[in-house]
Amino acid sequence: VWGSWGPNARDMRILAFLGGSLSELGKGTALSAIGALLQSCGFSVTVGKIDPYLNADAGNLSPEEHGEVFVLGDGSQVDLDFGSYERELGLRLGAVHSITSGGVFGKVLQDERDGAHLGQTVRLAVHVMDEVLRRIKAVALTPVGGVQADVCLLEVGGTVSDWDAEIYLEALRKLSRDAEAKLVVCLLVPLVIWSSEPKTKLAQDSVRVLRSRGLPPDFLVCRAESPLTSGTRSKLSRLCEVPAEAVWESPQTADLRQLPDRLREQGVAKLLCRHLDLRPPSEVGLCPLRGPGDRSGRVRVGLVGKYSHKNAYISVHLALEHAARQVGVDVEVELCKVGGCPDTAPEDATSDVDPALRDAGTFLRSFDAICVPGGFGARGFDEKVRVARWCLVSSVPFLGLCLGFHAGVVAICRQVLGRPSATSEEFLPDATAEAAVVVKRQGFSMRKGAHTVNFPADGRLRALYGTESASERFRHRFEVRRDAAPDLSRAGLLIARGSEGEVDALELAAPGKFFLGTQYHPEFESSERRAAPVFVGLVRAAVERQAARARIKLGELD
Repeated sequence: VWGSWGPNARDMRILAFLGGSLSELGKGTALSAIGALLQSCGFSVTVGKIDPYLNADAGNLSPEEHGEVFVLGDGSQVDLDFGSYERELGLRLGAVHSITSGGVFGKVLQDERDGAHLGQTVRLAVHVMDEVLRRIKAVALTPVGGVQADVCLLEVGGTVSDWDAEIYLEALRKLSRDAEAKLVVCLLVPLVIWSSEPKTKLAQDSVRVLRSRGLPPDFLVCRAESPLTSGTRSKLSRLCEVPAEAVWESPQTADLRQLPDRLREQGVAKLLCRHLDLRPPSEVGLCPLRGPGDRSGRVRVGLVGKYSHKNAYISVHLALEHAARQVGVDVEVELCKVGGCPDTAPEDATSDVDPALRDAGTFLRSFDAICVPGGFGARGFDEKVRVARWCLVSSVPFLGLCLGFHAGVVAICRQVLGRPSATSEEFLPDATAEAAVVVKRQGFSMRKGAHTVNFPADGRLRALYGTESASERFRHRFEVRRDAAPDLSRAGLLIARGSEGEVDALELAAPGKFFLGTQYHPEFESSERRAAPVFVGLVRAAVERQAARARIKLGELD
């Protein structure tokens, strides 16, 4: 199985994160926090995730059900948890770090068709298992940023009771049994509060299932609405046969930046070093407590999209928070759902449409800025165009991302260039060449991953980034027509270009107005360490608009 992995293979240290009884317990959050804690102690980490679904990747999963599709620098379309890994740990991950059942089975079946198995009977317990083991080892042993990691943090999606996760639990057991890796199992369990008493039965059942798979947990991470008492900790330790010091609390805090410090206070770093055979940390308190910082005021940003679930736009939410912290204000993000029935965008709003968009004049004015994020499908596109057009006329700061960028361009064409029929070929394939300002990319392929964007001289984008160009992440099949650039320039827009002449961003070169759109997804590059510049610009513009409105009100009172 080891193939060409070499002698370092037996130095693998894998810290596996499994979920008990309930999904969405915050395994990704706990993994990121523990990874940050290990980094603060001087250890390098890498991260992988196993998703047992049969999709080859996350590209076609519904954002309403699974949350946003996160795009890695190499173009891989992965689970939203990868955004947490990269933001919190400062890593740049790739396709090798994402394992799906669809990818595993696809590779095994393709090898069989190619004759790679030399007439063998292809079996789940042999060939599929070998492929799973190969991929886990690839995650652990592939350097990240040129650094070979001390510890591999591996999240297994779903719960330990899921039938489709069986082969992955068996793979972890084999790694541990054969001494091919130092495996430490971290099980996240829910504590349900009933009649003011935390119930531990779900946790006990999860541990029982895991033990039956030959994977007794080394640590329990408990998720509950109230703090873990010493009595509950002792009960879990006794009934789950885990030392009391290995029963940790992962508090439901509003500020997740403080989670590594909360874990440090419970002695997590020392215990992990002991179990993973790592040198003891020289100073366990190296992970600084990062407070919320000084804030002066609050701005409201309307997020106009087709999905109602916050996780569908989680990176945009976080990018706005990063930007607000850098600017020194609080931000309140309100999600405004658009669109009626699927694949329609009627002029007369139905009951399913956010009342916000029935009367832009009253509702949109309550925001200091508007952001229209990316997406696919016709539902709500015309309403997004109307929102962009209203922002343009009313001088409300506007940021359009990917599909939101297309909506902004169509709004410019209709409002400024006098083309009422302007639209996107994505939603009107038979549109004339003059009307279709957004067209399918040449070759009909999706443009994914990191690409260089060149910013126009003397523009807002260059000022925000502080550089002539930057690497940003893309995910789109349609683009603004390149030969439409002269008309857009005459409308007062500055154009940022891709390396092959693509129209990758537009900004309105008008004093006192912030109207900006990007074909790329700047939210995927935003982090606590460095907020995405375009979001910083939007928040600053929101602060300026709020101040201007306050001055006008003051004048009215006088």
